[in-house]
Amino acid sequence: EGWQIAQVLNTPDAEVFNEMIKYELERGLDAISFSLDFATQKGLDADYAKEEEVGRNGLSISGLNSLTRALNGIDITKYPLNIFTGYTSLPFLMLLKAYCTKQNIDSTKIKGCIFSDPISCLSAYGKLNITIDKAFDELKQSVEFAEQYFPNVKVIGSCGFGYNSAGASAVQELGFVFAAIVEYANKLVEKGLQVEKVFKNIRVTFGISSFYFMEIAKLRAAKLLWSNIVKAYGLDPEKYKLYIHARTSKYNQTKYDTYVNMLRTTTEAFSAVLGGINSLHTNAFDEEFNTPDEFTRRIARNTQIILKEESNLVKLVDPAGGSYYVEKLTDEVATLSWALLQEVEKQGGMVEAIKNEYIQNEIKKVSDLRIADLAKRKSVLVGTNMYANVKETLPEKRSFDKSAFIKKRAEFLQKYRVSGNNEKHSAIIDKLGKLSNSSSSELFETGIAAFVEGATLGEVANSLHSGIEESYSVTPLKIYRLAEIFEELRDNAENFKSKHGYAPKLFLATMGPVKQHKGRADFSRGFFEVAGFDVIYPNALNNTAEAVESFEKSGAKVVVICSTDETYPEIVPAFMQELKERNIAGYVVLAGYPKEQIEDHKASGVNDFIYLGCDAYTLLKRVQAKSIELSVN
Repeated sequence: EGWQIAQVLNTPDAEVFNEMIKYELERGLDAISFSLDFATQKGLDADYAKEEEVGRNGLSISGLNSLTRALNGIDITKYPLNIFTGYTSLPFLMLLKAYCTKQNIDSTKIKGCIFSDPISCLSAYGKLNITIDKAFDELKQSVEFAEQYFPNVKVIGSCGFGYNSAGASAVQELGFVFAAIVEYANKLVEKGLQVEKVFKNIRVTFGISSFYFMEIAKLRAAKLLWSNIVKAYGLDPEKYKLYIHARTSKYNQTKYDTYVNMLRTTTEAFSAVLGGINSLHTNAFDEEFNTPDEFTRRIARNTQIILKEESNLVKLVDPAGGSYYVEKLTDEVATLSWALLQEVEKQGGMVEAIKNEYIQNEIKKVSDLRIADLAKRKSVLVGTNMYANVKETLPEKRSFDKSAFIKKRAEFLQKYRVSGNNEKHSAIIDKLGKLSNSSSSELFETGIAAFVEGATLGEVANSLHSGIEESYSVTPLKIYRLAEIFEELRDNAENFKSKHGYAPKLFLATMGPVKQHKGRADFSRGFFEVAGFDVIYPNALNNTAEAVESFEKSGAKVVVICSTDETYPEIVPAFMQELKERNIAGYVVLAGYPKEQIEDHKASGVNDFIYLGCDAYTLLKRVQAKSIELSVN
């Protein structure tokens, strides 16, 4: 059947979203996908939320008017809806049904996923605005609501993208996603929901990283785990297929050399498709640092179109099947993930494991190892910790006037609240008053009617959650990108350049003939360009006097001696003596690490050593700080 091209359009403004989604649907998008912004997820209207929450990571929707502006002129029965609503979807489902009523749309024809995921929200945000038990209650009510009004829409999500973005391994992402599914199933069955309805309504989301075969194996293993879990609840896996949505990873996206992100996204999308996903979002190559424009969205969208229509991947049935390597890797990943799921069960389930920080600590162990490997350049992010292009400039920042947008939203809502007659206001107040005390059947109709009368999403959510507030908070996952530590060094260099007109300089003392110094000089240039240094690479220097004089004239404050271990015992003491005699202040680095000579070179005055396997980040940070200090002083 292929897969849906389901690009999430991340804009807070309903009118802008409407223009964008129409444009994208005409050019290959298969679904209407967005997240509600952080304020809306928390059940707050834009004029009552904190400014930093309005428009954060999604679309600002406060009622029928804003939803109508977002979907104006679009046949929502023609395209699947993929909407993430946060830790509860009940208020938004009521709003969408009210929209269908006002627009005379048959809601039973709407397809897709309008889902909440309170467990992943708890791990990502650290705190919910309602108790987790209330979130489970509303998850049950959402399933019942969808059964009545949206029978072709899934409403339960289990999202691994947050774990992926915090640096989790493939095994951890799988184990935690399915442990959450088990907890949802157990809690909802305890609350009286039939288990068949639970598994009919589940959609999982995975982040797709750049480890090509591992990602294929992860998705294939997901289907094995799903089959085992479905069987454990007495159901037939053939009747309850797993719906997998995938998003290419943000964890390995880079701010410098952003065009490499296109390549990362392409390989990630390729592995997602071969792994057997149902829908896919491919990142715009600059979306982590900029507001995607028409060009960057087009590249992201067309990546999938090329895989689908030019590479003909839709014509393949399980292309990785039968490959011994992939099958063996799939089995290993599935076995380890199942063991991790069982360990989470021993912890008391996902919620308890998040409360006692088992989840956070396990992910941190893996992410710390990944950072250490990147710092030592055992793993490579092209353009970031190796092969940096110091001449490149960052893409121009596309500005979005968030303050003006927030002001516009707040003013609109404030005017809206005082508009209309007393009869309208009385009807809204009456409906809102009934919400907190209604049974499910009355609750649904009352909520829909409140939105039709003109209530806002914040008012409905406040009535549903009246007097209920989460009583505890947990340590949230640390969401970050792997490249951030090295980007910090490049930012430091750029800031220095903007103040002084030139980048921090570093001089290579290329001692002796080319064959004697070239290997280490080339290594040193690549090593220090990672931190934004302007590396001065002269021709061969014949003696220490010439080298020191050239270093002094260069204006650099850091010098790297480049030669061989055999010549260093003669060159280094003479070089350091020449520096002292000329009274030249500088930070001296030796290219190489001849173990038996280290103490002697330190005694001569060498400050640092660079070599394969050293902690490049820590060393670069130290050298850069010293260079800036000496340059300023």
